[in-house]
Amino acid sequence: MSMERTADGVFSEPPNIGEVTAQPTITVHIAGGTPFGKTFYLDKLLPVRYSVWFRDFLQPEAPNKKESEVVELQHIDPSAFKTFVWWLYCQSIPDPWSNSNHSSEGGDKIIALYLLARYFGVLELREYLISILHKFFSIYELPLSTITIKGAFVRLPQSDHLYDLIIDAHCQLWDGTRLTSPEIALFNTLPSSFFHQISLRYSGLRFSSDPTSSAIKGLDKYIESSSKELKKACHNENNEISLKKLKRKF
Repeated sequence: MSMERTADGVFSEPPNIGEVTAQPTITVHIAGGTPFGKTFYLDKLLPVRYSVWFRDFLQPEAPNKKESEVVELQHIDPSAFKTFVWWLYCQSIPDPWSNSNHSSEGGDKIIALYLLARYFGVLELREYLISILHKFFSIYELPLSTITIKGAFVRLPQSDHLYDLIIDAHCQLWDGTRLTSPEIALFNTLPSSFFHQISLRYSGLRFSSDPTSSAIKGLDKYIESSSKELKKACHNENNEISLKKLKRKF
């Protein structure tokens, strides 16, 4: 099976069961979290197909280099990696808001998985998660919880596509009258960068080199433009991943 992507940066079709099982199984061990860590067993084709990181790590750089069948990772959330494995096999994930659309749990799961997709260079998963957030905003007409926003802004770079989506959704959907007293107190602890971006949008400016661009982007624009803009961003990030000397310890 060809590992080449199409002109728009994605594969023309997913692998079939025969192709997946024809290749060996790899072991992924995540250190920490529990006294014995967490171990996953994956069909090698899937992480190699979708992830720049796994592709560079698992495939030998030279003909005489032995392929590794064991990957050891550190500082990775085992629950997020479990969902990542689910996506590799199903191209979907369980509903993150199955318990409550008002809790931070669903948003936290999406952010954790999105960060994992960034680290591993998985374009298709990042696009998928942006579409899930867009659907959440459209159906529930709610921004992400304050807890989720706080965690996202600590870990997401300001240049990320998802960073802008969270801000624009907050500008359009936030309603202060819905907040409880504890939520208001937590809202006041959000990073200053978040409020800075909000103020720039409300004042008709953008935090970019183009001051004439629209202040608050409509959320549908993220679905319409995500393929082109996100693919370009991922291409640059993936080049950086490929140029690094990837080590067994993540």
